[in-house]
Amino acid sequence: MDSSSGDVQTLFVAMCFDGTESARIRLESLEEHRKYVNQQAEIILSSGPLLEEDGETRCGQLFILALGSLKEASAFIDADPFTRLGLFDNIIIREFAPIFSNGIRKNTL
Repeated sequence: MDSSSGDVQTLFVAMCFDGTESARIRLESLEEHRKYVNQQAEIILSSGPLLEEDGETRCGQLFILALGSLKEASAFIDADPFTRLGLFDNIIIREFAPIFSNGIRKNTL
């Protein structure tokens, strides 16, 4: 998953939604998760927790990734300690085509 290979990069969004034991699993694996994402920082454009309506309770994780394929994006998510330890009960990964960034239209579909 080395994005420095010169391959064309595509953006992917991964929305990972928590399962029923998420609070316990997150607490037990947070440091391992943070170490993993820090080691993969060059491919992560943005990432952070999804929050419930109260603005505090975590209910998942979102990633925007720059990788060469959907297979690579899936491999990244599958290797995350949160995923390996069963924190998520639903994961959706899709190619992402940004139209606006920082208030500026970048391209069109």
